[in-house]
Amino acid sequence: MYHYTNEQLQTFIKENISNVKKTMIFSELKRGVLPYILFKLATLFLPIPTMAKTDGLKAIKRSFKKNELQTILSRAQNDTISYNILSIPYFRFLIQIQRA
Repeated sequence: MYHYTNEQLQTFIKENISNVKKTMIFSELKRGVLPYILFKLATLFLPIPTMAKTDGLKAIKRSFKKNELQTILSRAQNDTISYNILSIPYFRFLIQIQRA
């Protein structure tokens, strides 16, 4: 999801929800200082290529906070969808978007 701007993500959801039978599911990184620092520390000890290290840090920086996801989803929401955002382990969100 972090590859999209807020507006692109809203458009993506609006345009694609009609293709979903029941639920659209995303697993998304949480943006924050702790995930960033822990990832950076982990890459010091794990044999991760430089490109993967750079991409991982960029992904954490560009990911969302819960309130940002709520704003995006509420703007994409209409009478045909509802959503749920769950916090799951390892600094992630599970986003469920249901057709009404």
